[in-house]
Amino acid sequence: MLFALPAVCLLFAIPVYARWEWVCGLTCERFFPGSYSLNCSDPSISSSSMSSMTSAVTPACEATNMPYLTSQAWCLHERCEPLGGLAKVEWYWAFLQWEGGVTYPSYTSVLPSTYRIGDAEWELNYNSNWVYNQNDVIRVEQGWGWTVAFGAFLLLISAMRLVARLSSSKYNPSSWRSNWLISAWKKHLRYPALFGRRHHVPYRGGLFTAPPRLLSLFVFLNLALGLIFVSVQQHSIQPNSIYANRFNEMLNNIGLAAGDLAMAVFVLVWLTAGRNNPFQWTTGWGYETFQVMHRWISRLAFFYSLLHTVCYTYLDVRRKYWTEAYLNGPWFIWGCVGMVALFILVFSSLRPIRERMYETFLVVHVLMAVFTIVGTQLHIIFLYGHHYNYRNWLWGPVALWSIDRFVRLVRMYVMSSGEARNIVVAAVPDTDGTVLRITVPKPRAYTPAPGHHFFLYFPNIGIAFWQNHPLSIAGWTAGDAADAEGGKNKNKTELTMYMVGRKGQTGDLAAIVHSNDPKPTRVTCLLEGPYGQAHPLGDYESVVLVAGGVGIGATLSYVHAHAANPGRTKRLVLLFVARHVGFLREAERHLQAAGLEDLLELQLFCSRGQTELEEGAEKEKEEDAITFARPDLAEVIPAEIAAAPARVAFFVCGPGSLNDAVRYEVVQSIGTVADGDKVAFFEEALGW
Repeated sequence: MLFALPAVCLLFAIPVYARWEWVCGLTCERFFPGSYSLNCSDPSISSSSMSSMTSAVTPACEATNMPYLTSQAWCLHERCEPLGGLAKVEWYWAFLQWEGGVTYPSYTSVLPSTYRIGDAEWELNYNSNWVYNQNDVIRVEQGWGWTVAFGAFLLLISAMRLVARLSSSKYNPSSWRSNWLISAWKKHLRYPALFGRRHHVPYRGGLFTAPPRLLSLFVFLNLALGLIFVSVQQHSIQPNSIYANRFNEMLNNIGLAAGDLAMAVFVLVWLTAGRNNPFQWTTGWGYETFQVMHRWISRLAFFYSLLHTVCYTYLDVRRKYWTEAYLNGPWFIWGCVGMVALFILVFSSLRPIRERMYETFLVVHVLMAVFTIVGTQLHIIFLYGHHYNYRNWLWGPVALWSIDRFVRLVRMYVMSSGEARNIVVAAVPDTDGTVLRITVPKPRAYTPAPGHHFFLYFPNIGIAFWQNHPLSIAGWTAGDAADAEGGKNKNKTELTMYMVGRKGQTGDLAAIVHSNDPKPTRVTCLLEGPYGQAHPLGDYESVVLVAGGVGIGATLSYVHAHAANPGRTKRLVLLFVARHVGFLREAERHLQAAGLEDLLELQLFCSRGQTELEEGAEKEKEEDAITFARPDLAEVIPAEIAAAPARVAFFVCGPGSLNDAVRYEVVQSIGTVADGDKVAFFEEALGW
């Protein structure tokens, strides 16, 4: 998949260049039957504004019309043989047959001509087609260049990440890494939110979120590049055998450019959408980051498609092509299907809709994506047939989607074999039954590591068997399990995950667990994964882990990894914030059961506040050192940085407000409390 982008571009570019590379042959082809209707023309679908021909004929019609063939052959003989020779003319003659899927008589057998093109007619048609050719080649190069540049940028980020890991060294405040430039890079570009404090917390009543500043710059450059491509390099010539005036010509050029670029952008849309996008592993950017790219590039594709539609609608009304036959044409109908599907696709993805009806959103998203591709494919087929090879752009998304889905199935098959399908679910005590602990027998093919998460499917709960839920690996411990055959106990590694049961399938699961309480509930489950990768926290002498709610899952996995291989880390701090005291106790029990409680400094915070505590909670607070308030990050983070003798890394996983708060305080401390080389920030999001 790393080479999917240039491969798809070449797939599209080669046939297009083959067609347009010889304007002389193209001019002959377009003159007939564009200037003279053939006796097998179909007037009911004539005058398509998106086609350069003024009457609709099929390749089969051309292949059986001897006046057309002889006129075409004589034009090539008289006008093109002197320029390219007989061999090139015969190649072009064969190309026309391959393109239309038909068979002509041999080129030499249909000479001499029945119609000779005059010099004035030839010059007008040749110049018009030369300009059209230039614009089309430019559009191919723009789409090709854009996708290759996108892939090259991600490969550059991958190379920079690899170099940074290989050149990692101990902290030295006198080294070049501690200069003002590194501090400015992290403080003003790499880490901060686009504006102020908020990245995950949405603006405008939940309508949208702002990406981090570096990602925002990347998105902005792509949007700017897209607007530039559709606005420049549009050649024009008048008089013109294809367009009546310059306004029609430029409007048609912009409409064509928008349509071509929309299909080129589709490749990037599908690339950034997949769970198995290889750039996630090479760049170190998580699924959430690529989802941000996916949404913004999708909006750009929608803008292109809308511009394409508006240009041709206005042009067709202006040229009085808006007839009943035109509106009933299958190419028009399927174009509308693709456009409407893309509209639903983009606007149903807005954050308020996505969050409130997520499972419905997923189903609609997949269906509309299929209708977008199918509608666009059929729009092109009915309009152009097999001409121009525009459809090759659309095979890229189909290939990327198919590969991603296939890899998902392979992952599920490998990870869901044997005992891994039978999981144990229990409610965490004193959490109102909303927090569930999930214990999964470790799949044989899986080696636990921090930063990993699985998608869990519960096919026997509810009717939506396709629903899946991403859960982080909280830890891995050796437990006792009964041997199904011999009834004996044997030690095996078990994975622990945490889930909040709210509504939908997770709510149904919580209800089942509650009905079986206090007995554990056994559920059939399919695992897809693992996804994600570990952040290099072991490269830092001090590590501060901040967890909120079920974000403790992703955080505890780094404690397990630290126990196995501490790397350079000498001090490990865990700040855990939760609404329920029972969840805080669960984290303590987890660490004690794994023998990890002595490896770190644990600070527990109950965000519900002291006034909501049950009777006797004050005594519990004193004995167990639980702080019944939110942590004062503005005080904690600068203090940790100042106290650290060497590099310090902050990792946070929790609700968006917690992640944003940690990000903001880390950014504020760079350049004031310590230089940029001393401080690092990593995060995992609970949603995307």
